[in-house]
Amino acid sequence: MNVATEKILQLMEQHKIKALKLEKDLSLASSIVSQWKNGRQKPSTDAIMKIAEYFNVTTDYLLGRTDLPANATTLDSLGKFNALPVIGSISAGYNGEAVEEYTGDMQEIPASIMNGYSKEDVFILTVKGDSMYPDFYNGDKVLVKRQTSVDSGSVAVVLYNGNEATLKKVVYEKGKNWLDMVPRNPEYQTKRIAGADLEECHVLGKVIYLFRKYT
Repeated sequence: MNVATEKILQLMEQHKIKALKLEKDLSLASSIVSQWKNGRQKPSTDAIMKIAEYFNVTTDYLLGRTDLPANATTLDSLGKFNALPVIGSISAGYNGEAVEEYTGDMQEIPASIMNGYSKEDVFILTVKGDSMYPDFYNGDKVLVKRQTSVDSGSVAVVLYNGNEATLKKVVYEKGKNWLDMVPRNPEYQTKRIAGADLEECHVLGKVIYLFRKYT
């Protein structure tokens, strides 16, 4: 079962929406939800867009690109914002030093995005470099949830080799003595941390939202 199907079924359960009603409300093909569930088909782009609007979530949330269903570019119903300081930058490449330093920049976040999180739960960094391009551009800002572990396949801020930090997809196998930091840009190589070096490798947090300024 793919990510979009899992998210759709979760939303249906949360809102107590039956497959027949969803199909009727959105003019979807009869029994299409059952076909998604059984893996015979995947939700089309058109269906994902309709369902995102229907449940008031983003398509990025349905596709598993963010854990937050709300849209950071839209005002919430009350028009209220939280403002958090940008505490530094994070290298999307390797050999970047971990430095927490207030830059003077503030990032406004609609209150809906912070729903369920306190200001102590998260922090904001500016992305430097292009090793995670095209998912993350140089200059993007990321909202990071403080946590010391992530599921394999998550994008995280990782401290390694003493005082070096990077933004990477983290891949590992349970029970194995290694961890891979995987770039998105094919021009960069995966870095494997293994053996005793793992003792100096720590997850600082999971990226849960991306802020991008379009010019």
